Amino acid sequence: TGVGISVGGIVREGVVQHGSFLNWHDVPLAARVGSHIDVPVTVENDLVALAEAERWFGIGRDLDGFVVLTIGAGVGYALVINGHTVRTPDAGIGAAGHIPLSARGPVCADGHLGCARALLTSGSLAAQVSVALGRPVDYEGALSLAREGHPAARTVIEMAAEALGTLIALSTNLTLQSDVILAGEGVALYAQERSRVEAVIASQRNAGALPVRVEVDDSGFQAWARGAAAVAIQSALPRLPRR
Repeated sequence: TGVGISVGGIVREGVVQHGSFLNWHDVPLAARVGSHIDVPVTVENDLVALAEAERWFGIGRDLDGFVVLTIGAGVGYALVINGHTVRTPDAGIGAAGHIPLSARGPVCADGHLGCARALLTSGSLAAQVSVALGRPVDYEGALSLAREGHPAARTVIEMAAEALGTLIALSTNLTLQSDVILAGEGVALYAQERSRVEAVIASQRNAGALPVRVEVDDSGFQAWARGAAAVAIQSALPRLPRR
């Protein structure tokens, strides 16, 4: 009855105005796909779609409000308040990726010192460890070396864990929400460094604030696929026959 597509970037009325990962600009994706199939096509920003899936079917289905943070190829952020996913013109621009989290660096591709993208993306973490060792290391390899106590990898991963704790604390402090859903292909960082992340969160919260509850959606690609399906379902509801 419908097709849902979620895309990293700014999406308005089925048009991908800017897709950073795909280098797309003003691509009428819904119309192009729709010209080849006989069902309606819905295109939405991937973080907004993921938040809708968590709100309808996932970890957030019994929560009135929560923050969604994703780490992996990028750093994503979405917000649900009073049972509604926040949809503003800035929802798809990736603003969370450039929140400053450390004065020590490193630097992202846009020249921002110690921002979330520089400290938390899987590509950046792998690159930092690779440079330190003088040989290619992927994200999983960087985490593995850190577990084994390798000094360079340990330093990089500890900085990332502290940055993640700071980002979670900021997101809860500024939105007045205490529930966080962490997703994305980079969530292994939290699993491995949970105690360090939680210590940073606690240190940056008011003593009278509710404890932050972090829930991990480790379903990987399925989480993003559910998001695309969720917005397709939402678009289909008005078309269903009413008794």
